[in-house]
Amino acid sequence: MGNMETAETFDEGAHSYRQAGLLVDFLPTNGKKKAATQADICAVTEEFLAVCNIGCRFEAHPRYIYCFLTFEQYNMRVLADALKQQLVNLLGNLPVNIYYSDYLDGEEAVRLQLDFMAARLDYSLIYGYWKRFSYSLIRSSESNQESPAPDAAAEMAAFLEQKNFTGLVHYMEEKKKLIISRMSADIPYSSHEIYLFMETLMYTLKLFFQNRSYNSPLDGQTLPGLLRDCQDIQVFFHFLETCVAEYEALSHSGTSSRRQQLMDMMLLHIEQNLPTVTLGSLAERFHLTGAYVSRAFKSYTGENFSDFVAAQKLRRAAQMLAQDISIRDISAQLGYSSPAYFLAKFKEKFGMTPSAYRRRRLVLELSGDAGSGAGQTEGQPDGQTGVTPVHSDTAEFPYEPPRQGDPDSFLC
Repeated sequence: MGNMETAETFDEGAHSYRQAGLLVDFLPTNGKKKAATQADICAVTEEFLAVCNIGCRFEAHPRYIYCFLTFEQYNMRVLADALKQQLVNLLGNLPVNIYYSDYLDGEEAVRLQLDFMAARLDYSLIYGYWKRFSYSLIRSSESNQESPAPDAAAEMAAFLEQKNFTGLVHYMEEKKKLIISRMSADIPYSSHEIYLFMETLMYTLKLFFQNRSYNSPLDGQTLPGLLRDCQDIQVFFHFLETCVAEYEALSHSGTSSRRQQLMDMMLLHIEQNLPTVTLGSLAERFHLTGAYVSRAFKSYTGENFSDFVAAQKLRRAAQMLAQDISIRDISAQLGYSSPAYFLAKFKEKFGMTPSAYRRRRLVLELSGDAGSGAGQTEGQPDGQTGVTPVHSDTAEFPYEPPRQGDPDSFLC
């Protein structure tokens, strides 16, 4: 991570043995390989320290491990870098950071410094993994009460109110560079101040999107969870910038043409996913709220979303009855909960059972009149397919009770 720590100094004659501590902070992985355990980390660390002729005692905690060291002479910064690389090499690129203490007299003094750093592991979430941090750097950072952006909320509000999304992205990019450069120069902002700034960025954007019924990738996210997912401040800022860019692209389209284009895409999505589509899945697919999609459908089609999808399923069923597909399979392929439920809904819509509909269509085809009646689904010209809004519930044929032995009785 560059020169994040000041160089260590040694007084070889002061003590025949020195004491210090390491804190190994690691992030469990969910890759194809088996995740490294604390026992694995301790084993690799113990073997490495033995080669270096360093005595050690481990103390395991849920997210990290303390290593209490005793040695004659060693550069702690070099030791931390070498151990970090050994853990990465032997444990499958494990995300790991090494925090290290000063040289101290007694284990209790070492513990105090390790506890201080353990309470500030936000540095791992902010700056990412595969790095090292010294106690002196963390302590210096925590004493710095300066903020990277004291007026972040007001500055962001101004960009958003003016719809200056390009300026907002540039603003976030500059703040990210400032935070990283200060760390590289060993004059970092405190983790608390950085965390507050990142929290302001995230929740200001989140509220802005929610107030405009835009279902952004920030919905459902918390800052700690997002930081764990990103594992690096640069990835975090890139994620926010992507959210802004996607919203900007959506909002720059002409309002009426955008709505038409959006509805066309949603109708196509429904047609392609008719058996499984729901209001929630459609809203998620287009980064919108369910309430917005519901209102849009009511305005555009004159129907509620659920009624619209139900009508499209029955239209599709009528088309499929012209093919050699059993009624049970049609019911399953269109996502009905049971064949009996499909039969009831079809009869309610068309005034006859699916088998009666199929027979009537066959009679019309044999009589050469397939272009009308049963050969044509309601509200849709002959031969035309696709999703069409329903404008009438008038049955195409008068109701005809099933005759004895009707195949619908067996849902074949």
